[in-house]
Amino acid sequence: MMASACSGSSDTAVPTTVEKPPGIAGDLTPIPLDSAVKGGTLENGLTYYARSNDTPGSSFELRLAVKAGALHQDPIDSGIAHFVEHMVFQGTEHFPGNELMEALDRMGFETGGADVNAFTSCDVTVYQFSANGLGNLRLALDVLDDIASAATFSSEQMDTERGVILEEERYHDTAAGMRQQAFSNLYRAGSSYEGCDVLGSKEKILTVRSTDLRDFYDRWYRPDLMAVIVVGDLPADKLESEIVNRFADNPPGEGTTEEIRPSGQMRDEPVFEIFTHPEGELPIISVDFTLPTWDMGTVGGQSANLTEQIIANLFQDHLDNRVAAGELALVDSWTDTWWEEQRLRFFGFGFSAGDEADGLNNVLKELRFLEEAGFSKTAVEEAKEDYRASLDQFLASAATITDDEYAENYVWHYLAGVAADGPESAHARLSSTLDNLTTEGLNNHFRWIMGQVAPLVLAVGNSPDDLPSVDELRQAATDAYEDELGNYEVVERQTIEALLSPPTPVDPIEIDKHVELGATEFVFANGARVMYQYSDIAAGTVVMASESLGGFSLLESGASALVDHVTFAVDSSGVGDHDMNAVRGFLDRSGFGLSSFIGETSQGFWGGARSTELANLFALLHLRITEPRVDPVAFGMTLDGLARATQEKETDPYALAWRETQESLYGGDGYIRSVPSADQLADFTAISALDLYRSRFSGADGMVVAVVGDSDYEVVLDVAKRYIGTLPAGKRETWVDRTPPPPSGVDRHTVSAGVNDASAGFSLLFPPVAPVTEDFRASTTVLQEVLENRLTNSLRKELGISYGGGWVELWHVDRPEQIVSVFLSVDTNADSIQLAYNRVLSEILNLVQQGPGAAEFEIAKETILRELDYVDNVEKLERLTAWLLTDGQDSATLSDRYWAVDRVGALDVAEAARRLLPDGQRIEVFRE
Repeated sequence: MMASACSGSSDTAVPTTVEKPPGIAGDLTPIPLDSAVKGGTLENGLTYYARSNDTPGSSFELRLAVKAGALHQDPIDSGIAHFVEHMVFQGTEHFPGNELMEALDRMGFETGGADVNAFTSCDVTVYQFSANGLGNLRLALDVLDDIASAATFSSEQMDTERGVILEEERYHDTAAGMRQQAFSNLYRAGSSYEGCDVLGSKEKILTVRSTDLRDFYDRWYRPDLMAVIVVGDLPADKLESEIVNRFADNPPGEGTTEEIRPSGQMRDEPVFEIFTHPEGELPIISVDFTLPTWDMGTVGGQSANLTEQIIANLFQDHLDNRVAAGELALVDSWTDTWWEEQRLRFFGFGFSAGDEADGLNNVLKELRFLEEAGFSKTAVEEAKEDYRASLDQFLASAATITDDEYAENYVWHYLAGVAADGPESAHARLSSTLDNLTTEGLNNHFRWIMGQVAPLVLAVGNSPDDLPSVDELRQAATDAYEDELGNYEVVERQTIEALLSPPTPVDPIEIDKHVELGATEFVFANGARVMYQYSDIAAGTVVMASESLGGFSLLESGASALVDHVTFAVDSSGVGDHDMNAVRGFLDRSGFGLSSFIGETSQGFWGGARSTELANLFALLHLRITEPRVDPVAFGMTLDGLARATQEKETDPYALAWRETQESLYGGDGYIRSVPSADQLADFTAISALDLYRSRFSGADGMVVAVVGDSDYEVVLDVAKRYIGTLPAGKRETWVDRTPPPPSGVDRHTVSAGVNDASAGFSLLFPPVAPVTEDFRASTTVLQEVLENRLTNSLRKELGISYGGGWVELWHVDRPEQIVSVFLSVDTNADSIQLAYNRVLSEILNLVQQGPGAAEFEIAKETILRELDYVDNVEKLERLTAWLLTDGQDSATLSDRYWAVDRVGALDVAEAARRLLPDGQRIEVFRE
């Protein structure tokens, strides 16, 4: 299944170690905490943070951060810390038994599934709640107080939760889980994190006792190792009082507990490993290097971190430019810096290539060349300006930083000492770092890092036959450091000042103000319509959607298997006379993006930009319609992505199950196809991809464009006149209904659950229902929540045979006509499939016959209303687009949808269940 080997051989030369670090990280000045925070330390040792914030408004984010994780358990692979995290939700002194979970349910919290309200890592445990209203804030604080000091660890509850954790651990047996573990093992080797296992092994999970949990809890859950964070829509002093009133009387920990400070050294010996799994992906090579774990609460640490991010960006730009110039044979390379653990940090890159060993050799030579020659002043200055633009946008949007963003900042300020100064301070500090960062300083820092480290190489694939051996990888790396470099050179990226000279504006033939929508519509002679709605929900940003009817319903059967790859090819390419790298650099610098889609019945674009860049966003939309292109490098990436997607859909159990569902739903006639046929693949070229794209994006007649954000009205009107009004009209099209009726009866299929039965479970798809009114839609939304909660309660909380319970999704198709259907999926172990299946059908039958109970109905309805109470610009955008495409027939506003749910009664949910979940009419796919 998995083959791996490593070498610490000195045969692979690495750069000479530089003893003293450069001056970039030398400033040890501590960064003060945001002055808007009221915080301190109580007499019992507990730290707290309280901050007033009104985005999104009428809400609060709460965190309990504990400096204890899997490294603090004994042994470190026992899973005790994670087990404690689960069990504190199963009963405390003031919320015994299920009362704690019921309290969270009443507040509209999600209480099932993965890491919804808490997570455990090697270093820490964090509990995270959201609350709306003062009453729920106080209840949430009461719950956190009990979690911090009054957990009970019932043996009976522990037996059920043990099953849930075993289900969570089952992920380790999947291809993705084993791949993730291979990377974790590689990164943690030789550090204090080696052997850390958050979940624990099956054997350890089965043998953990309640006394083990109690011992861990009593030792590590103590006020001097905890922080409480509350951010929300009350004055900070009132939030502070709410915290102090609950946590000040918690007893301090007994004696002293030595803080565990893990360490990870700079890895100066190369490592080469291979991971394969028959359900794994096509070959990729990952190459990583350790980075210093700077003190991120100091000016120097933050400056070094910023410098290293820029270095990663510069290296990625270099690879992109070399590939585009035909000097480097890589496909879809990527570069990043990241924190693997609290004190483990890496710089790395990955790629695919026709010859992986040769690709490794070439990439390491590129890195060696840059180390010796350095990045050019031009490249460094451009990278600094890109970063500066993102900093300026951060400051422009500071007024709408959300509660959860602030809360997360303070969590990591407490746990890891990461800077949490205010937006203005952070902007000034990081801008100063950019001002003082020189090309020489950056290159010296880069050389110093590379002088400390050697590559950690992991080759990943689905068969050892398709990968180089460990010896071949080692030799490729050795040659890269020892061979003559030859004629390497820096290929500077092309820069462009503008995508398009602004066309002469064309006035709209009609301007309509829609008071009920708070929006203005511009109608153009070419058939395009643009609607704008001002919104300051997200300061300094604007979002845009464009859509027209047709989609792949107008293409030949089976085109559905190619359309996503076609749009990727065009979106990844240049436009007009500009190549892909020039456009990518312009997008990065200007802070906007645009992606296209071809759905079954429509095609269009989604985009977003800084408010100051709306003209550039519309210019790119204009060019994607009038002068699209498919660049050779972008098409190579497309072919690689197509091969990977095809391979996944032939080996991944979930993808196989979805293919069976589609073939059953569409009758296997080839109209809807997940995987391209052999003939489609043989005929798929850059030219054919561009032709298909142009066939769906040929003109403006029938195209609608919606814009939401805080751009000025006059700006929106001007860009609409220049970039939408000037588009060629083309031919107005509509869609064709080619969907066959769903199969009758229960259509059952079986696919493999994969190696180790790791992906065992089943899915159910019920037939679509029409017509759909707004009131019925609201009832189905509550039904979804009721059913999902029931499956969580029965499969997870009661039976302990599923980690997530059940995933229930409503498929609402709003355009061109409204229909809705229910898709349900359950993960469980192979031995429990029939039990879970029977229980799911029993719960569905009960809902159809009796409807929801009063308590579960109110909980579900409260949850949905809580979600609908907060809106964002994307939701506003969807409603404008719906109004435009239906000529006002789909006129429901977000407020309408809130009040429609508010009107829903239990009988409405029962009727929705009867219509949506008919007995004896569904598609079933079992993974076993």
